[in-house]
Amino acid sequence: MDMDQFKGKWNRLDAKIDRDIALNREIGKLSIKQKSGSVIDHFIFNGVIEIFASAILLIYSVLLTIKYGTDWRFLVSGVVFSSYMMINLVFNILSLSKIDKIDLFTQNVLDISRAVAGYKKNIIRYYQSFLYTLPLFVLSVSPLLAMGLNHKNIFDNITFYIPSLSAGLILAIIAEFLFIKYFLQRNLNKIESHLEYLRTFESNGEKE
Repeated sequence: MDMDQFKGKWNRLDAKIDRDIALNREIGKLSIKQKSGSVIDHFIFNGVIEIFASAILLIYSVLLTIKYGTDWRFLVSGVVFSSYMMINLVFNILSLSKIDKIDLFTQNVLDISRAVAGYKKNIIRYYQSFLYTLPLFVLSVSPLLAMGLNHKNIFDNITFYIPSLSAGLILAIIAEFLFIKYFLQRNLNKIESHLEYLRTFESNGEKE
């Protein structure tokens, strides 16, 4: 084998190695994007559930308010209930429209990272605000729900219902805290971690 033949084979082998490296990189990027897409799908599904639940509860709260609103105490309870559900409905519609626009396979990593960062900031801030105002929500809504579901006026014997209200409030706070910590933050951190891997893949590809 002369030197030219050897160089030719060497160049072909080198080109094949480059193609294999590029292919493996693309497969790795595709795998990461699929994992991120799966996490985003969880948020979309949760958003859809939140929208339907908020819409149903909004209608229910309005009907209860109309029925029992002649008593100013139930009127206040109904206004608070309806306001919370309306805010939750609008927020989840807007959030769903934003995250649904994220396209992992056509947008560049920088645009995706910005969109995810904006979504994370808004949704964490919203649910933390809801957590802080949860005592107001539970205590305001409970009288109307008790009347609507069990036909019981807790104002007639408020001291009797204080332990139940306190227990319900504690459970609601714990549930909301766990939702924020183990669903929202954990899954958002997963997406950001995947995007960091993508940035590493792309930066290594540009260097090579």
